[in-house]
Amino acid sequence: MIKSIAFIGVGNMGSAILNGMLQSQSFSPEDIIVFDTDALKCHPFTEMGCRCASDTVSAVSQADVVLLAVKPQLIDSVMADFAASASGKLIISIAAGVTIDRIAAALPGAKVIRVMPNTPLQVGEGVSALCRGENVTDEEYALACRIFSCSGMIFETTESLLNPITALTSSSIAYFARFIGDMCAWGKKNGFEDPDALLELVCRSAIGTAEMLMQTEFAPDTLEAAVTSPRGTTERAMAVFTERDLSNIVSDAMDACRNRADELSGN
Repeated sequence: MIKSIAFIGVGNMGSAILNGMLQSQSFSPEDIIVFDTDALKCHPFTEMGCRCASDTVSAVSQADVVLLAVKPQLIDSVMADFAASASGKLIISIAAGVTIDRIAAALPGAKVIRVMPNTPLQVGEGVSALCRGENVTDEEYALACRIFSCSGMIFETTESLLNPITALTSSSIAYFARFIGDMCAWGKKNGFEDPDALLELVCRSAIGTAEMLMQTEFAPDTLEAAVTSPRGTTERAMAVFTERDLSNIVSDAMDACRNRADELSGN
């Protein structure tokens, strides 16, 4: 039976995951150990009853499960610090591009689950892709699913798809934010003086579009066609996107994202 979970890193993503767990009341703070090189980041969780470890070795030694929420560029040095304490434990990693084999090689005897979450976990609307390594039990995998379902939807995938998923669900939040931000900047230039109202107008339009695609039989192309009247305003806007080759710009950007994940994976 799982007794305790150590969080190595409670930055933006680690804290979002942990906040979701605690707010759901599915996990007890007394069963959570936190460590971050910035001790101030641990304070909100110790105030809620979580334990704070002095270093990674102490955190991992006290835990049955270790959730690695550190940047991919730092993960090798972090794993080297606590490798001797990791045997037999379940390691859940959210580091983009860092493969199960790489983690297993660095942490002999550990069992590994890779997860690709995204930042809307912070508001309970996350998407998390999970991939289980060898020797992970059904009970351990169910625990990982329970952790991430506290903050949104989960789905199981193969490791070969995790890098494309990074482009589709993780990095894509920045794409959407850029597009919304550019629309708001245009609105400001065209007379909208209340930035909060402007942002809500655009965001609710984006949310409504997404809900229509998920809740009706519209596909993206058919919804576009339904909104685009011949010789109308939308048609004029879409013509600019076509002229500037927006589709290939999006494709090239997503290729670049996946390629960088491949680089991090050593492919």
